[in-house]
Amino acid sequence: MTTLLCIDDDKNRLLRYEQEFGFEGYEVITAANGREALDKAQDLHPDIILMDTNNLQVGDLEAIGRIIGKNRRDPIIVHTAYSDKRGKFISWAVDAHLVKTPDLSELKSTIEELLTDEPESLYYNEIINM
Repeated sequence: MTTLLCIDDDKNRLLRYEQEFGFEGYEVITAANGREALDKAQDLHPDIILMDTNNLQVGDLEAIGRIIGKNRRDPIIVHTAYSDKRGKFISWAVDAHLVKTPDLSELKSTIEELLTDEPESLYYNEIINM
């Protein structure tokens, strides 16, 4: 079973991820901040990381940097409400950057694509669409 680590400070969004992705067959691990995510990532070894970057504190960024360093071969998706986050330094280390919408179909297809080892085509499409 594929394990998805979701990092977001919005409890309702985390619940939705648990329900939606659980229904799709993923094991979903949730974390409200970077420090909690680091603890869970060390124990549970996620296959893909989905994170919001809006309300991260300095300690959260450090923790997420450690997760990225240890799990760099695992795909990372920034899923945020603001499109201007693409220029932030954390966005440069990720495999995809998506703006949150109520419809999760783009997020689901991005996860599928990243898990099938085709991140180059995803990155190429994102550069074209900028």
